[in-house]
Amino acid sequence: MPLIYLLIGILFLVFLTLKKVNAFIALALAALATGLIGGMDVGLLTAAIEKGIGQTLGSTLLTLVLGGAYGSLLDRTGVIQRLTQSTLHFFGSHRVQWAILVISFLVGLPLFYNAAFILLYPLIVGLVHTTGLPVRYLALPMVAALSITHALLPPHPAPTALTALLAADPAQTLLWGLIIALPAAVIGGPVLSAFFKNSATRQLSTSQQVALSLPTNTLAFTTALLPIMLMTVGSLNGYIDQISFKQGLLFCATPSNALLISLLFGSLVLALNKKVPMEDLMKWMYTGMESVFMILLIIAAGGAFKEVLVGIGVAETLSGYASGWSLHPLLYGYFLAAVIRVSIGSATVAALTAAGLIAPAMAQYPVAPELMVLAIGSGSIFCSHLNDAGFWMFKEFFNLSVKETLMSWTLMETCISILGIAGVMTIHLLIC
Repeated sequence: MPLIYLLIGILFLVFLTLKKVNAFIALALAALATGLIGGMDVGLLTAAIEKGIGQTLGSTLLTLVLGGAYGSLLDRTGVIQRLTQSTLHFFGSHRVQWAILVISFLVGLPLFYNAAFILLYPLIVGLVHTTGLPVRYLALPMVAALSITHALLPPHPAPTALTALLAADPAQTLLWGLIIALPAAVIGGPVLSAFFKNSATRQLSTSQQVALSLPTNTLAFTTALLPIMLMTVGSLNGYIDQISFKQGLLFCATPSNALLISLLFGSLVLALNKKVPMEDLMKWMYTGMESVFMILLIIAAGGAFKEVLVGIGVAETLSGYASGWSLHPLLYGYFLAAVIRVSIGSATVAALTAAGLIAPAMAQYPVAPELMVLAIGSGSIFCSHLNDAGFWMFKEFFNLSVKETLMSWTLMETCISILGIAGVMTIHLLIC
C-alpha cells in the first residue's frame, strides 16, 4: 500500500505542476494529500512536515543565503565581466565554444543557475552578433556547464541539501563532483553543440550594462574561486594530525563557512577598499539574498514531502524491495531521481525526493554517500522537457521553437546526466 500512496502523491504533484501551480505550493499540497491518504494522524502529519522543513533548511539555509549574497557581490563589482573578457581573450575567437565553457564553469561554481544564466546571456547575445554563429552552437556550452555544476557541486542548493540528507562530506562531494562534471560539460557542451554549427542564426536582444571599473584578473579569479579553494583545502583535514590545524581545515570545508569567509574577503577588497558606501554594499547583498527566497521555500517543501513519505512507510517498503534487487544502489538512486525528474520537471524536487526515499537505507548500501549524492544529482537532470522551467527559459531567451529546444536542450541534459552516472560508477569501481 505505501507504494500506491507514493504513486498517488507523485501523480497529484505532476497534476499540480501541469496546472502551473507554484512548485512550493504544489509540494506542500502533495505532502498534505499523501499523508492524509496514507492514513497519518493529523498531529503526526503536521509534526512530520515541520520536521522535514526544519531538517532541510537547518543544513542549507546559511549556504544558500550567503551564496546569493556572494553572487550579487561578484556581479555588481565587475568580477563576472572581467572573467568573461579575460577568458575570451585567452582562447581567441576561433575557440569561442571553449571560452564560453570555461567562463560558464567558473561563473557557475559560485552562482546559482538562474543568476548565472542571466549574467551570461548577454555574452551569448554579443557573440551571436559579432561572429554570426548559430545561437545553439554558442549557448549549449554555457548551459551544459551551468546545469552540471547546479546538479553536482556544493554549494548549489540540491547537492548541498543532499549532502545533509545522506550524511555525505561536502568537500569530498565537491572533489568527486568536479572530476565528473568537467568531462560531462565538455561532451555535453562544445562536442554536442558542434552538430548545430550550421543551424539557422537568429538575432537576439540584450540590455547588457558595462561596469565602469573592473577588478584585475588576479583579483577576479581569486574572489570567484575562493569558496571552492577553501572547501578543497578543507578536504585535506583527514591527512592532518595537528588538532588545531585540523579544526581550521574542517571549518573551511563547510560550504557556509567558506562562503562567509569569501563574502567578507570580497566585500573588503572589491567594495569597501574602493570606497563603496556600506549602504550600497548591503543593498547588493540583499538583492542576492532575495533571489534565493523561492529556492529555499521549494527545498523546504521538498523536505516536508520527503518526511511524509518516510512517515507513511514508503522508504521502508522501497528499501525492502531494493535489497532484493540486483540493481546497483547507485543506479537505483540515479533511476529513481530520473523517473521523478521526468514526471515532475524540477531537478531540485527530484533530487530531494529521491534522497529522502534512499536515506533510511543508506547504512545497508556498500557505497560512499558522496557518490550517492552525485548519482542522484545526475539522475535529477535527466531528460528535461516541457514540464521543466529550465526548458522554457532556454527556449524563450534564445528564441527557439519547442522542437529546436527538444533537439538541443533536452538532448544536452540527457547527455550530461548519462555521463554523470557513468563517472559515478567509474569512481566507485576505482575506490572499491
